[in-house]
Amino acid sequence: MHVFLNIFLVGFALDALLHVASSQLSGVPGFAWLAGLANALTGLLVLYSLPVFILMGMRPRLRWRIFLPPCLFLSWVVLGAMPLPIWFDAAEAELAAGSVEAAFAAMAFAFCHQQNAGDGWLLEEASSQGPSFSRRTALAFTALNLVVILPASLAYLAISGAAGVGHLSQGFVSIRADGIHLSHREYVRGEQTIHLVAMMHIGEAAFYEELTDALPVEGTIFLTEGVNDEAGVLPRSLGYSNVAGGLGLVVQPEFGASDLEEWPSEAEAAPIGAETRNADVDASEFSRETLEFLASAARIWSAETPAQALLRYAELIDGMDPETSRRLTATLSHDLIELRNEHLLVELEQSLLDYETVVVPWGALHLPGILERVRELGFVEQDTTARRVVSW
Repeated sequence: MHVFLNIFLVGFALDALLHVASSQLSGVPGFAWLAGLANALTGLLVLYSLPVFILMGMRPRLRWRIFLPPCLFLSWVVLGAMPLPIWFDAAEAELAAGSVEAAFAAMAFAFCHQQNAGDGWLLEEASSQGPSFSRRTALAFTALNLVVILPASLAYLAISGAAGVGHLSQGFVSIRADGIHLSHREYVRGEQTIHLVAMMHIGEAAFYEELTDALPVEGTIFLTEGVNDEAGVLPRSLGYSNVAGGLGLVVQPEFGASDLEEWPSEAEAAPIGAETRNADVDASEFSRETLEFLASAARIWSAETPAQALLRYAELIDGMDPETSRRLTATLSHDLIELRNEHLLVELEQSLLDYETVVVPWGALHLPGILERVRELGFVEQDTTARRVVSW
């Protein structure tokens, strides 16, 4: 048993060293393999930590102070290692995580050294001997998990998830105790105003009603979102009605629509009279990889049941290695965010030549990039309003 546990400790320490080295050599030619090796070892250790964690709850001779910190660290990594990705870039975050891991490894070896009365830095055979199960140990370990670890993990997930969403959207999306809120910000330059309005494809009808009542009409143009498909390359099932209906929500209406049949029955019409212009790209500009991904996403969104959606999602990611996932993520980011933002910015600057007020009701992940250009054009924030789009 002590050999099994020592392999875990040595592997944990090696993993820390590999990640520290990888973070320092990330830009050096010929060392790209190091990151893959470090990530592979981390994955193995995560699996290895499961029986180690169970053994801690069974064997009274296994010291929690030696094995609990490494197990919790690996769980933290699996959950995203927040807030490191917010505070640092990828290399810095890896260095910080590797340094924390190295500190935990050093602590584990120090405790082993102390337990061995100064003779050796790994577990000795006597350390893992004794009863294979202790009811007292099991009850204490169960209590620790239920009273401390589980509540702390749930709180961590909630806080880190909210922080991550807020960071990615630069505050245009906020997750609060009562639900999800979207920001509507006004930026002014002389007599001109730009409204950056964070949107979601599905939400509560009251959100869309309140928003449309607050938006200006006279002298206003709405630069709307919505990928065009002149060549018919997008899947026809790329919609959100099934998901919205299952959650008791409505699909986002089209701004400026005068035909109420285009709107869900629960929502009132958007401002009628304001001019609208589709400021999005045509799907023909997307790469083949993006179109294939959208086809797969359409199958997930159109699933009749959550189980069917999960099955289709599993099919999508089946066999996708980390490198393929990284390339696909970069491609999707370029096509679905950067390319569309570039087109929107051209339309925005053109609209400012003819209109006093421009409303940009787009998805929240687009708006940080748009905001950067709005500030470069000399617009300053005048007002911001947060509205709840989904209630808990």
